[in-house]
Amino acid sequence: MTLTLRAPVPGEGPTCREGYPIHQCEAWTRLGPQSSRQTNLRFVLEGPLPAQGMVRITRVLPGVSVAAIQRGPVTPAPEDLAAVLPPLETALAARGVATLTVNPVWTGSDVPRARAALEALGYAQVPAALQNFPTATAGLDLTRSVDEIRAGMSKSGRKDLRKAAENGIAARPMASLAEAEAANRAMAEMAAATGMQTDAQHDFRRHFEYLTAHPEEGVILVTTLDGEIFGGLVSYCEGEVGYGFNLCTRPGISLPRTHVMMFEAALALKARGIRRFDLVGYDSGGDAQRLGRSMFKKHFGPEIIEVLPIFSKPLRPVVHHAVQGLRGAVRRARGLKPRAKGVSDA
Repeated sequence: MTLTLRAPVPGEGPTCREGYPIHQCEAWTRLGPQSSRQTNLRFVLEGPLPAQGMVRITRVLPGVSVAAIQRGPVTPAPEDLAAVLPPLETALAARGVATLTVNPVWTGSDVPRARAALEALGYAQVPAALQNFPTATAGLDLTRSVDEIRAGMSKSGRKDLRKAAENGIAARPMASLAEAEAANRAMAEMAAATGMQTDAQHDFRRHFEYLTAHPEEGVILVTTLDGEIFGGLVSYCEGEVGYGFNLCTRPGISLPRTHVMMFEAALALKARGIRRFDLVGYDSGGDAQRLGRSMFKKHFGPEIIEVLPIFSKPLRPVVHHAVQGLRGAVRRARGLKPRAKGVSDA
């Protein structure tokens, strides 16, 4: 097996439509959060089991860093992680990486197999406070007809969908950078009202520019009330799954705000051949805000699917424990809460 780690080249693969998570594509270097402490590298493993993707290295101290493979690595089967991860671990440790965090996308009945594969390699599930990706999600079956999708919604969900449409709420494709800025203002207002932390990945301008150049890779919508934009949605086409990446609506609107947008997004994804709409996350407990988001998703009649949690492994154990202690102390001192979905801790 031959491993190459290097800076990504704009426009090179893999892509979402090939079945890779957006976080494992070169596009993530332009869509995701960046800082001067971070370096994004593309890895290519050649051999009997080829693999490719992105790894993000974050400098913690001079000569010490941590690394994250967000929603990856991608392998044909969970057991194949045993062939892909060891060469990466060796190469990253040689670069001064103390800890490697991984989050391969395995769901449902594949979760126990993936968990066993990672634990056999020395990985452990990270604490709940650092699980920045959902461990359960809501999946909407798009292989059904439009009428079947609507009929699969709860009675109150269908009522809210009709009520929103009857009162002037509509959703349509985003058409300009000006509309992306309007969605950004709605995102900022929602973040201010809810305390949600935002960063570059919540910038609708970036997603609009990327999806305008690569329309096959996703859908981006605005939602309007009597023609005025008050929200936006981004979903990426990851193989046969539509990944619900960003969704926002301006607070202070009493009408059902997101039903029309989610329904139209489902139809847009279905038209592109997507078979399942991942609504990204489902929480049956926790605070009222998270529970409210989950109950909204439940109105669409989705399947609730278990998702493999984030795992990590010390590559340099002594340094790993020192870094984890330092980062924990900094978090406590700043009173930091876990970030919004889609943002890894590393």
